[in-house]
Amino acid sequence: MDAERAILPLGSYEDHGALPPDTDTRIALCLASRVAALTGWEVLPAIPYGFSPEHSPRSIWIGASSYMELLKSLLLTAGRKSVLLINGHGGNRPLARAASFELMGAVSLDLLDVWGAVSSILGIGGAIIHAGPVEASLASACGVEISGYAEVPRDSVLERVRAAAEVPPSPEAPWRSAELPEPVREYSRELGEWISDELVAAALRGALRGPRL
Repeated sequence: MDAERAILPLGSYEDHGALPPDTDTRIALCLASRVAALTGWEVLPAIPYGFSPEHSPRSIWIGASSYMELLKSLLLTAGRKSVLLINGHGGNRPLARAASFELMGAVSLDLLDVWGAVSSILGIGGAIIHAGPVEASLASACGVEISGYAEVPRDSVLERVRAAAEVPPSPEAPWRSAELPEPVREYSRELGEWISDELVAAALRGALRGPRL
């Protein structure tokens, strides 16, 4: 085991429709385990709650300033020169970045922001629909039991997601969970496995290249 490097998964506990409320945490832990299997880096216990006010009241979340202080404290006391953050919840990303800037010189950090990376991998340049086909596909590959979704071919999910990405977002697009449209309940485990492989490769490229927060 590499004594100088570690991986810290960042998750959330929030409304995910038919998916478990800790889906983001499970995905982050799954990817961390896959990276660790290839590198020997220790996986630190995940932060299971995130900054998720958009999912209130069906969410347990940490306020922005408290989350940043918690993250900084964990990173400073981990005793590692380098930590890879694997973030499974989009709301955590700006707080992780801000905390990391404050820790420059103390800990070398790299961030894999799962959903931002998935958007790039799929070439859609936008946010992944919450609890939609892509998230369900990745969750399936990470061992989350999928119920209430139909399993379809990989290309069917990709076609649907890319078609949806071509529609310009409304300036009044919903933000809170209760305002979001019902996601299409389809998934492809094959697609999820491919995305997982791509995310692990991206994490390794970033971590071995050095901090990019």
